Amino acid sequence: MFTRKFIAEGGPVDLALRELQSRDYSRLGENQANDCQTAHLKAVLSFSTIVFGAKTNQSAIIQQGYQGHGATLQQLNRALRQPDCYEYDEIIVSITTLAMQEMLVPSGTKLFLNHMMGLEKLLALRDPRSPCSPRTLSLYRCLRHLLLFAALTASRASVLAKPEWKAMFVQHSEIEQDLQEQQLYNILADCSELVVERDDLLKELNNGSNDQIQQVDNVRQRTDTILDELRTWRNCWNANPDNAFTEVPVYISPLQPSASSQSVAMPGAPYDLVFTTIFSALLLML
Repeated sequence: MFTRKFIAEGGPVDLALRELQSRDYSRLGENQANDCQTAHLKAVLSFSTIVFGAKTNQSAIIQQGYQGHGATLQQLNRALRQPDCYEYDEIIVSITTLAMQEMLVPSGTKLFLNHMMGLEKLLALRDPRSPCSPRTLSLYRCLRHLLLFAALTASRASVLAKPEWKAMFVQHSEIEQDLQEQQLYNILADCSELVVERDDLLKELNNGSNDQIQQVDNVRQRTDTILDELRTWRNCWNANPDNAFTEVPVYISPLQPSASSQSVAMPGAPYDLVFTTIFSALLLML
């Protein structure tokens, strides 16, 4: 399917697209009693239609996709009225799909952040200490990057900063590579809380409050602690030979080519970082 080239292979939206290929499109959403279980399929159907239309510049297909998008929102709103809706992974995937759609084909300002805020609220209703299936655990892992990016962008604390969520991910980190990755996510989650503390402090200082010395010290100390944790993490990461990378200069061709001209590395030119593994590259980009 065309849309799969724009998303992570094996991720929740990719898996939903694969599931969609084995379903009868025309019967999606007929049984409202199953709204929680099928909302993700209608979401990925409209998502894939919109993305295809946008990437191929076909306005008629885009319009068709947004018609399906409207039906998706109606079904999702019905599903969200059910008291146990947060327990369904399909609902989580539905909202994730809407958020990714806003990343690839934005339809309004801050809609991506709004979807992610709704997703955080649903996850906050879950108990990460409860047993979960391998598929649910995989879903949680795939969401970490999106959740923390949204939280830091919106300057709000992420649910992933809660001790029980951190502990759950660490508990299921069976190899050193997974544990090191989770340690970095934990640091970023702490940063989301720190941003809120900083903003609250600045607001009080701007209002003329002069008795915030202890609060200033607390924010400074927590900042130093997080920086120390990040430095320690990076030192451990650098010590692993599997994470080694080389800097390759980006060669720039002369503006006026001639028969003897060659691409040269200009002073101050940027460098490409070449890693031995894709995992190391992705982790450093966090």
